[in-house]
Amino acid sequence: MNKLINVFKGIGSGFKRGLSVLIANTAGIIVVVALLASAVLLGTIAWPLATEYLQGERRDDARQSLVMMAEQLHECRDDTGSYQDSSCPQFPLDSMEGYYQISANVLRDDYFSLNARPPEDSPQRSDYRCRDIRLDSEGMRTSENDIGRMSLGCW
Repeated sequence: MNKLINVFKGIGSGFKRGLSVLIANTAGIIVVVALLASAVLLGTIAWPLATEYLQGERRDDARQSLVMMAEQLHECRDDTGSYQDSSCPQFPLDSMEGYYQISANVLRDDYFSLNARPPEDSPQRSDYRCRDIRLDSEGMRTSENDIGRMSLGCW
């Protein structure tokens, strides 16, 4: 009988050891799952913010390139009397950092309208809020979103 009691005591201590290992492993799994969930949540919040920040920084490329091209066109008109002279900048041109292509929507002797739009292979193409950024010879600054409506905040 004592032998039988000793067998049951042995089973009980092994069960306790196994249970404590199982509890420790379960706690570790819960910690790992909580960390992964936190990382996913942080990623879903941080990724759009980072993308929007980068798009805003890249818009500087369009704005600076438009202003520079406008200045060159004004200088050319002062020298030649026309925005269309062959010594004036010829369009389309790439922006300074290459995120946009600068084109002349209207180019006459006395007026121009420049447009900056990201080319198909530009990472800026996903900026739907400010698809077209414009500047004309009178200093009017406008922009449109991807569906052709006026967009604020691009200049």
